[in-house]
Amino acid sequence: MVAESVKVTCMDTTTGKNKSTFTAWKLELDAQVQKLCGLSVEDLPDCTDQYGMWDGGIRPKQAALFIVTDAGFYDPCEQVEDIYSTPEVF
Repeated sequence: MVAESVKVTCMDTTTGKNKSTFTAWKLELDAQVQKLCGLSVEDLPDCTDQYGMWDGGIRPKQAALFIVTDAGFYDPCEQVEDIYSTPEVF
């Protein structure tokens, strides 16, 4: 028996946006944060509104730089060119 994949779309009732898109954005954000500081975004202090960043159209790479810098784990003057050397996924 072959299992069929079912795509479930969860809509945010306040904004009408697809929550699965936010989930994908957050996974990419976590990957970018790990590249910058070696930690998961969940390991850093909750000092930013990630949903607001996604809703505002900020790309995961840009959000990661802001989050890691804001948490004090990264000096943006050191490696800014390195994180922008790969093409944007989203």
